[in-house]
Amino acid sequence: MHDASKVVDRNTTRLHTVHFLPDPARPGEFMNPFMGGIEFADSKDHPQLQVADWAAGATRQWAQWMAGGGGDQFSRDLEPVVRPWLIDGIWPAPVEGSEWL
Repeated sequence: MHDASKVVDRNTTRLHTVHFLPDPARPGEFMNPFMGGIEFADSKDHPQLQVADWAAGATRQWAQWMAGGGGDQFSRDLEPVVRPWLIDGIWPAPVEGSEWL
């Protein structure tokens, strides 16, 4: 289930055919299928999409603060909530001694 998104809608064919592309992490093999069907819905009707919208927005705001070095107090306050979702969740944990640890 996805919130109505022009970007996802525009790239649906590409997302469904990714398994035809070579896998850069496994030379000589193809990518694994990325996804099944895509169903769009209105977040007014699906609370899980409302939570996903909030999580995506919070993540974006915190990441912009990290990338730009600065920002408002709210962006800084998001770190203890957002960082565990991303670091070693979506993104691998940084190498010890990394500048942004």
